[in-house]
Amino acid sequence: MQRVIVMVMMVVVWVMCASYTPDCNTRKSCADCIRSGCMWCGKENFTDLPRCSKKNESLIEKYYEICEEYLIDPLSYVEITEDEKLSTGDAHGQEDTIIQIRPQKVDIESRVGEAQTIKFTYKHLKNYPVDLYYLMDGSKSMKDDKEMLTQLGKQLVESIKNITSNFRVGFGIFVDKAILPYISTLPFNADSCPECEAPFSYKNILSLTDDSSIFVNAVKESKVASNIDYPEGGFDGLMQAIVCEREIDWRNQSTRLIVLSTDAGFHIAGDGKLGGITKPNDKTCHLDADGRYTHYDVLDYPSVAEISEMADSRRMQLIFAVTQEQEPLYSHLKELIPRTSFSILEQDSSNIISILTSQVKDIINRVTINVEGASDAISVQLYSKCKDEKLEERTQCNNLNAGDEVEFKVVIQVNKCPKDQDEWMITLFISPEGHKQALTIDLTMMCDCKCEQPGDQGFIVNADQCSKVGDYKCGVCSCHPGYIGDKCECELSGNEVQSTDESCKLTNSSLVCSGQGDCICGMCVCKTLRKPEKIWGDFCECTNYQGCTSPNGILCSNNGNCDCNKCICNYGWIGQFCECENGTQENCINPQVQEMCSGHGTCECNQCRCIAPYFGKFCEDCLECPGKCDEYKSCVECQLSSGEESSLADCHTNCTLFDFTLVESIAEMSGPTCTFFDKNNCRVHFLYKTSTEGKLYVWVQKNLECPTYHNIYFSVLGVLIAVVVIGLATIIAWRIIVSIHDKREYAKFILDQQSAKWSENVSPIYKPAVTEVKNPLFGVKTD
Repeated sequence: MQRVIVMVMMVVVWVMCASYTPDCNTRKSCADCIRSGCMWCGKENFTDLPRCSKKNESLIEKYYEICEEYLIDPLSYVEITEDEKLSTGDAHGQEDTIIQIRPQKVDIESRVGEAQTIKFTYKHLKNYPVDLYYLMDGSKSMKDDKEMLTQLGKQLVESIKNITSNFRVGFGIFVDKAILPYISTLPFNADSCPECEAPFSYKNILSLTDDSSIFVNAVKESKVASNIDYPEGGFDGLMQAIVCEREIDWRNQSTRLIVLSTDAGFHIAGDGKLGGITKPNDKTCHLDADGRYTHYDVLDYPSVAEISEMADSRRMQLIFAVTQEQEPLYSHLKELIPRTSFSILEQDSSNIISILTSQVKDIINRVTINVEGASDAISVQLYSKCKDEKLEERTQCNNLNAGDEVEFKVVIQVNKCPKDQDEWMITLFISPEGHKQALTIDLTMMCDCKCEQPGDQGFIVNADQCSKVGDYKCGVCSCHPGYIGDKCECELSGNEVQSTDESCKLTNSSLVCSGQGDCICGMCVCKTLRKPEKIWGDFCECTNYQGCTSPNGILCSNNGNCDCNKCICNYGWIGQFCECENGTQENCINPQVQEMCSGHGTCECNQCRCIAPYFGKFCEDCLECPGKCDEYKSCVECQLSSGEESSLADCHTNCTLFDFTLVESIAEMSGPTCTFFDKNNCRVHFLYKTSTEGKLYVWVQKNLECPTYHNIYFSVLGVLIAVVVIGLATIIAWRIIVSIHDKREYAKFILDQQSAKWSENVSPIYKPAVTEVKNPLFGVKTD
């Protein structure tokens, strides 16, 4: 078979590495150099240029000239190794030879940071094989549902065969573990329930067949049973239906569907302890010759995770058909198991045909591409061109018809080299959901150089170039423990005196070894940190954690790797901390002017970063700029106009820039506000704002502030009359106050005159001229 090789040319590599710009000069080994997207010179005593350098077009010729054949710059490539033509026509009858994906196998060798693109085509074939297994709750409460399925069974099969003639159907029934406390262990009495049988866990009644009459008869002949507790053993039956591929007769190349019909919940792992069962479910088939589950009393119920794991590995698509009251439980279960859906059953399952036909048609007419085998060392992006002919990042296409071909593009980028060399080679499987066929991609990560491997001429053990205490690899020495130096000439010891040589400083003002190492023998020995953190570089200036922590505290936003204090973003991400998705700017285009950020900013992370003083989603607003208010003024005035109809008609024709709304007040609303005077000298207030969808809204205050006018003659006359009246009133009030004061003073004078106490003829200060004095002891006898 012809092999098609697509080589990634040097020019393409340089373009791709433009966004992958690590500090190449700090790399000390060839492997570390090429992992960083740089090129390495393995020539001995190479001092003309840095050994590890960026892929600079201006230097590449010089490197080839000086380094000659020792230049190591491996090229990534994509090689198509299997490319069979797609199948044509009807898939019925050629199940084993169906080819729906082209190409089928691709080999890739890729360097870190380079994205490789593979295009493949999926063809939607007519009558693709579909296997449907109907797993029914066999408890007595589902008796009427079983009878309804018996009546509608043939119609159900025929309805689905109208969608795809390559259809087979099977039937199984479950109840619960046939031990206490799940069921009654009393002897079964068939006379009390002729349509019942002794309780059982799960039974495969009918393996897959294309005969509708056999299916109807199997449903009709099956019998129900009773159990004690409310949850059923549906997971036991579901696990056996999934893993018993030979017994159920699942086809390799088919869409596999299991319909679980029930009106109750389900037991899960751990519930078996109630019956004394502690052994976990082993996820293997345990059916006897009659199709009965034999290990119901030995193995516990499977867990949701185990059901999900086995359904995924066996390419099963589950459909839960449940009654209304079970919707919350099974809607949550749908989120935990991939490729799962659920529908609501009527009480008697009368709508089962519409449920299954719609579900099968939806599954058959769509394609969903899954990727398996990817690791955290790589990123995988899928693009598809569905019927809308738009190539977009999506994994699913709907409403496909027979013969439709869908073009897919997968972009694979190696983000880092795993520590385990066994993980440098991985296999990816890209397949349609529910289909066995896949595009196989064998990816080899280019994480080392051949000259670093024993046996290559560039590898010398205990080389003379390395003072016989180191290995010579790709032109440099890899010193044994205890030795350092370009030629391993310095031996470290416990009493080694540390040097503060200027040669250990990156710049004159830098700390010795950037404060992250010790200067020994004139060389920096960087500190060893707890993994995954590390320090490296000639001056210990590089780390894989400093300067890379985003504002939310996550290293490179989990979208890249920290390389020498800078984030190296994965494919599809940009920004200082790899926080922005690359290649989309639709949220930055102002729909009003169709201009990026209105011409007043730049688009970063699909958001406008405005230049002051502009602001807003599209940098369309500016409080200091009159432009917007003046721009909207005429239309606001026009909308407020109550004039002629012709004016309003012109307004509705020309002023369609924004959505106009009248409000009582804009005082409590947020946004840029504007004020202007209209032709009536009324003050108009309005506010504008742009929605997240880019639509402009303007709110105008309904109540205008208009001036009021008065007759000046009446105003002057009123003022004169007011002055005269106020003057007269003031004079009268003054005269009354003076009269009252005088009366009070006169009355007080009269009162004082009448109250005088001295005689009118004798002066109050007169004293007689003679004074009489008496001796108090006169006439008193003394002894």
